[in-house]
Amino acid sequence: MKALSVMQPWAQLIASRQKTIETRSWMTLWRGPLVIHASQSPRFLKDRELLESLRRNGLALDDGQVVGAAVAVAMVADCRRTEALVGTPLGRKEHAAGNFSARRWGIILESVRPLITPVPVKGALGLWMVPPAARAEILAQLDARWQSRFGGGA
Repeated sequence: MKALSVMQPWAQLIASRQKTIETRSWMTLWRGPLVIHASQSPRFLKDRELLESLRRNGLALDDGQVVGAAVAVAMVADCRRTEALVGTPLGRKEHAAGNFSARRWGIILESVRPLITPVPVKGALGLWMVPPAARAEILAQLDARWQSRFGGGA
């Protein structure tokens, strides 16, 4: 079970289906199921200017954002250069929620499903494997269709 750590408030925006493209400085060949992990760092949650800018652009943010836990699952549909995405009809919210500057990559997320209960787990840089205990907790919250995407039961 692969995962991607995303700082808050962006992890919440993905989990709430307001952000469907996670921009990075690196590309991935991975396509398929992915756990979205809210990284431990609360750094950006203290940036009032950033949070207000996101809200001004129509993005809804909860006040109590989880850190250090898996918060959603999604399907990675594609990974494209940001230059190829800028001309597409992404909308104001998507542009406000990502870094679409040149020479970056957009990981296209589909079928996002938030977890009912965040699962505490330590994250890592890049794509990483979810430890078995957290994997079992995540799978327990998913229906049979999603469980099969992740390779069956715990």
